[in-house]
Amino acid sequence: MIDFTITVTRDADRRRLDFVVTGPMDSARFIDEEIAALQACGTPWLFDRLIDLRDCEGHVRYEDIDRLAQYWNTVAYQAPRPVKIAVVTRNRLVTARLPLVDGLFSKHHMCAFNDLSVAEAWLD
Repeated sequence: MIDFTITVTRDADRRRLDFVVTGPMDSARFIDEEIAALQACGTPWLFDRLIDLRDCEGHVRYEDIDRLAQYWNTVAYQAPRPVKIAVVTRNRLVTARLPLVDGLFSKHHMCAFNDLSVAEAWLD
């Protein structure tokens, strides 16, 4: 059985955080690690994000998304532009929920992709 893992890469030059998530989703842990990675940036409102969920099973629970939105909305007023979040997934539920989830966040624009190269091009 594959354990739940999150690998976070920060590219300060490109102002981007990349998250690669594998295994059965641990929703609370994923959000905890996303918030920690954003806080570690010092200026999270300047960093776009790539979230690769292609090898992840399940989805993030609403209460955890709401917790991330509460954190984000306290810092987003400093964003000079909307932050872009590319979510790469094969899960149709995640894709269907994304527009609803995006509406919880200030200065935030999320888009779902099933192809990593297309997601990366959209971020660049």
